[in-house]
Amino acid sequence: MLAAHPALEGVHLAMGEPVPDHRIGLVRRRPGGPVWEWIARAEVPPEGRVAALDDLDALTDPADAGEWERAARR
Repeated sequence: MLAAHPALEGVHLAMGEPVPDHRIGLVRRRPGGPVWEWIARAEVPPEGRVAALDDLDALTDPADAGEWERAARR
């Protein structure tokens, strides 16, 4: 987990270790427990991680997370 999203309440930016690519996306806590669930995620090569995180950071509507995910997986 990296940080709380600046515009989406209860949503956090997340990034995993590069194996070989980074799993990057948005997460939120599941109701009633300490478990996190992905809202959107994609495997991103190391050279694309900053751009992917910037794009996620710019989202202002959670409905746009799916479009980010589809674009990131292309």
